[in-house]
Amino acid sequence: MKTYIFGAGTRGKNFAQILNLHDIKFEGFIDTFKKGSVDVVEKDGSMTSFQIIPLSELENIKSGINVIVSPIEPQAAKDIRRNLSDLGIQAVSIGTLLYPHDDLVSQERNFIAEYHRVCMNNYFEHAEQDEAVGIFWNEGTEFLRMFRKLNLKNVLELACGRGRHVPHYIDKADSIMLVDILQENIDFCKNRFSSFPKVSYYANNGRDLHDLSDESYSAVFSYDAMVHFELLDIYSYLKEIYRVLISGGRALIHHSNLTQSYKQSFSNAPGGRNYMSRELFAYMAYRSGFEVIEQKEGIWNMACGGDCLSLIEKA
Repeated sequence: MKTYIFGAGTRGKNFAQILNLHDIKFEGFIDTFKKGSVDVVEKDGSMTSFQIIPLSELENIKSGINVIVSPIEPQAAKDIRRNLSDLGIQAVSIGTLLYPHDDLVSQERNFIAEYHRVCMNNYFEHAEQDEAVGIFWNEGTEFLRMFRKLNLKNVLELACGRGRHVPHYIDKADSIMLVDILQENIDFCKNRFSSFPKVSYYANNGRDLHDLSDESYSAVFSYDAMVHFELLDIYSYLKEIYRVLISGGRALIHHSNLTQSYKQSFSNAPGGRNYMSRELFAYMAYRSGFEVIEQKEGIWNMACGGDCLSLIEKA
């Protein structure tokens, strides 16, 4: 089977770069509007030009191909998949090609991590800007209001990225544990906060906290990260968070509130939002041993379902 990427924009080029890193051959791009060619970064850092095939010419090459759909605008993606189906062409998940021996949850977890490692430098730089940080830390925001309900004696920040939130609470916390699946992010944070002995670091596996001790933290929080996580991984994390929190400790979790399709995932949903809702999160938190203190919907771009911020407590 020959593989093509539908969508010659930034996301399509990012998909192509990751395929190259895995030495997975693809033939080029298909696009409804763009024409010409696209330059893609190869594994050695060089650039290779790939041809863009117009959608109108897809009939001529439809035999023996599969297509990765990169656009995530819901109606556009739906129309693309319908057009492919009408031509008898299979739409495939990029995770299936990258990690063929893993189950679906592992495929998505691995792809989320790899996409952030390879393609998110510009995002991390933008995330440090005042406007982006202010969403969480400006006076009057729901994030700050609910954060103030945490006991900051021993704080665990889950999926810390490059530590953009730490400066906003480091003076209030006695100790901080920064956790991230990417060793690159942990190394970045170690350098960034090297003058603060109160900060510790842990590169985990993306689904549990098995190296951390029971009943060691007064608070756990995660902003702008778990919106992308697989639902089953969030359930795994909730049980682990319950284990590492002290009695009466609280967790504040920013999660997706989008259930548009049971097939949605980071790789194909608006804003990379995974399948999750306010009700589902509350159910899983309760089943993990927590009491739900407060949930606030509509805290993010409504195109992503508005997201939800949940405050939960270990009895």
